[in-house]
Amino acid sequence: MKTLAQLLSHLTGAQLYGDYDPAAITIMAVTGDSRTVLPGTLFVAIAGGTFDGHRFLTRAAAMGAAAMMGVKSPVELRAVGMELPDGLPYIQIGQSRQAL
Repeated sequence: MKTLAQLLSHLTGAQLYGDYDPAAITIMAVTGDSRTVLPGTLFVAIAGGTFDGHRFLTRAAAMGAAAMMGVKSPVELRAVGMELPDGLPYIQIGQSRQAL
């Protein structure tokens, strides 16, 4: 169990969107599979050849994700018809697989 701030300290260039204190957010687990999200999980959206994990941000939020991470900015997500779920921090990073 770590805080979001502790996890972010290992990532270069991570951009946190939203007015959140990463030191106050406890992360119990990290996953790139939205089907395995439990309350307190950091969901990392991975864009692959078949699926774009960013399409599962809403599902991860509904399953109790504590925070979400991906390579696309909120503007890029909106441009392709995806919205970030309200009430959760989103972190944009350079490479999703690096976060895992």
